[in-house]
Amino acid sequence: MSRGAEKPAGRPVVLTSLAWLALAAAALPGCNCDPQGAAGTVAIDITGLGASGFNYTQGSYVVGFVFRPRAAIRLTELGYYDPNLTGKTETFGAHPVGVYDLTTSTLAVSATVQPSDPATGPIRYRALGTPLALDLAHTYAVVGLTGTNSYAVGLTAAEAPVNANLQYVSGAGYSTTANNNQPTQTTTLIQPNAFDVGNIFGQVPDAGVLADFGPDFIFQLAQ
Repeated sequence: MSRGAEKPAGRPVVLTSLAWLALAAAALPGCNCDPQGAAGTVAIDITGLGASGFNYTQGSYVVGFVFRPRAAIRLTELGYYDPNLTGKTETFGAHPVGVYDLTTSTLAVSATVQPSDPATGPIRYRALGTPLALDLAHTYAVVGLTGTNSYAVGLTAAEAPVNANLQYVSGAGYSTTANNNQPTQTTTLIQPNAFDVGNIFGQVPDAGVLADFGPDFIFQLAQ
């Protein structure tokens, strides 16, 4: 989601989503990120992110990313970025997070991440009552509601390597015009219909769009 002039003054230069995607793709073969160890593996490891988020307070939006599984995996926890864990001070509210199966247009699983949930790096995670097994032939999106909390923008592969068992496809958001440069406010989870890069539904990506990041998940390889 690109917000142009809304980016605060003095913010470090960030890569566009297209550049981020290229770096992420290059990093995939060698990335074996597993901060959780035997308990599970994070989808995108942003433990090295630091205080790269910024606060957007003009409404609540859907942000997230589209991915495809490269191996048989089960999602065990859904998470959301807590800026307090990167040195920012703000009230972290509860964040609904959901995983949409874009192949079948269904909400596969959802949870609400609470301020009291345990954290790995700057992400707080809520365990799912029943793990979600992913279909290798399907495309998914994990999205969350921003509320008024900070979120991270323009992540690079060095800051946020994608696990090798996943294929990162694009950023994901919701807009009544299906244009992620013009996001539509919402206070409930909605299936994303606007994508920064990846052209998964025939849209021409905007080279100036930045990937907004809030939700994440933990998974295990299926036995």
